[in-house]
Amino acid sequence: MSKTIVKAVLGVVFLDDKVILTKRRDIPLWVLPGGAIDEGETADETIIREVKEETGYDVKIDRKIGLFSFSAKFIDSSYLYKLSVINDEKINHDHNEVKEVKAFALNDLPYETLPLYVDWIKEALEDNPYYEKEITTFSPLFILKAVLSHPILVCRYFLSRLGLPVNT
Repeated sequence: MSKTIVKAVLGVVFLDDKVILTKRRDIPLWVLPGGAIDEGETADETIIREVKEETGYDVKIDRKIGLFSFSAKFIDSSYLYKLSVINDEKINHDHNEVKEVKAFALNDLPYETLPLYVDWIKEALEDNPYYEKEITTFSPLFILKAVLSHPILVCRYFLSRLGLPVNT
């Protein structure tokens, strides 16, 4: 068992044969729903709460896929879950971090989806046992390239991490 302190959860949420993504307000990217684990809350409780808050859907956990830690220390280690929508009666979400919620066909994911999330969606479709993995993609060179390629998005991301979100 890992000694990694897990602070966050992410969910690959399926509605029939589509995956639900949320578009963030701080940076205009499509991402998996999820968030920070509150004190006294289990990771399982957190993912169900976060998905409801961000998407408006009630979900059930199909399985915990794995634990992902990052070499970049500004990104929290996260459990990744596969979830299914219990019923398609969605409540209106009024979440300050989410601009839009949409279900996408697996072969029609938006261009603005992080490549790592696309990989995780594929992993959710497989029936592999639980595993732990360190993600080393976010190296200093990767971050420098991102800053040079997308300076406004990167600035907006870091401002949001400092508690100064720039809502769109």
